[in-house]
Amino acid sequence: MYQQTKHSVGERESGYHQAMKSYPLARHEEFSQMVQWADIQPGQTIGDFISAGGYLDNYIDPSVKVICVEASEDYAQLASENNGAETTLLCKDIGQIPLPSESLDRAICLAGTHHLPNKLALYRETYRLLKTGSIFCVADVLANSDVDRFLDVFVDRHSTKGHQGVFFDENTLRDLESVGFQIDRHQTIQYHWKFDSLNSMVHFCRLLFRINRARDEEILNGIENYLGYQAIGNQYLMNWGLYFFRAIK
Repeated sequence: MYQQTKHSVGERESGYHQAMKSYPLARHEEFSQMVQWADIQPGQTIGDFISAGGYLDNYIDPSVKVICVEASEDYAQLASENNGAETTLLCKDIGQIPLPSESLDRAICLAGTHHLPNKLALYRETYRLLKTGSIFCVADVLANSDVDRFLDVFVDRHSTKGHQGVFFDENTLRDLESVGFQIDRHQTIQYHWKFDSLNSMVHFCRLLFRINRARDEEILNGIENYLGYQAIGNQYLMNWGLYFFRAIK
């Protein structure tokens, strides 16, 4: 297990974690889609790559062994402290994960690849780690989508940290196939992030994306203009969507 170091968690990671802990059901549909697409079965061993705080672990059967792999020391610390994963690996080079070949039944990566300058390194390493016939499920923002524009225009403009992602495009399928994967399914999945009030929706986005250069009303306008949302009963549903790939070794 990753051995925690005595340091304060970074500002970006702290805000992300606060958002996920304050609104644990906001991304329920997103996490549920990943578990469904990956077809995770009881007793399996899975790798959760670029796992952030390991929040997906809360949606997985307790009999499943989850190995969280994270390149950020701060996120690895959060994963170790805040989920039930048996193992959390801090791996500065995501293309060299210290696990035996063919040791995983499933590999998942949710909205993490857009931080990688070299996605192929992760794809090759995932292929090495999976058993024959096993599933790699990866989902991220599609280039030129509404979510892309919200992140790389609105968030980038209103966060001192900025945001410029390397999102999925027409090359992604080819890249996965080039390392040996057979693509079983791939498509955009539209769903919602759910909140009990407009204030909660705005606060969640402010924390998650560290939007520290906009007033609440500006964030609400950004959500409305770039993404859209609906009020249904006592819930506020913010439009979101990722492109999902299910690849078979």
